[in-house]
Amino acid sequence: MLLDAAESRFGPQIQLSQLGVDHYWNVDLRAAFGMVQRPELEIDCGQSSDDLAELASFLQRDAEGVVSLWHDIPHVSGLLRLLAYLDLPDTGEVRGNWCCDRIGDSVGSEYPRRVVDREQFVRYRQDRAVLAAIGAHLDPQIGRVGVRLPRSVAESAVAAWDREEPGGVGEESREEYDLRDDAAELALIGLAITSRGVWDGEEVVVDLDVVQIAAALRAAR
Repeated sequence: MLLDAAESRFGPQIQLSQLGVDHYWNVDLRAAFGMVQRPELEIDCGQSSDDLAELASFLQRDAEGVVSLWHDIPHVSGLLRLLAYLDLPDTGEVRGNWCCDRIGDSVGSEYPRRVVDREQFVRYRQDRAVLAAIGAHLDPQIGRVGVRLPRSVAESAVAAWDREEPGGVGEESREEYDLRDDAAELALIGLAITSRGVWDGEEVVVDLDVVQIAAALRAAR
């Protein structure tokens, strides 16, 4: 169930800033879901627009009920699609239509900040299906890529994997979440080096998952 997945990831409460929303409400996940008429409703990439609109309408009446709907789904996800249905006021604390703000950040200022024609989302859903089909073809071809890394950074990655982490995660800002996420990717690179890396002088040769490669490239940029 979606609630269990969200609660498992974030704990019983989530700060909206963790989702990239510029507000510091602490939302009780179970209480918020309990207010929804259909608590079993799961929002994901395949959910119908009618169901999204229904839940968005509820949340618009009670904005403090906005909760994470599963952060690990790729960016055009249930969470972003849901927020695209909302029209929260621009108070300086909450940005209206955060989904389009994020897309605009990535493709340039010419991208419209608000999608007026709702039929566009039908085309977006079709585009996403094509993107998924491309991913299905790419996945078996480039699951891992052989790379060479200098000893200095390779040893730091291994140290990140070996490091003991204290307790659980408390409240954190979006920036802090991103930092922790990048640190986790570094640790996974360290795991790859530890388990299958081959040292060659001052370098290590290792097959890295494309997800870790992408994370490293994003950090570099």
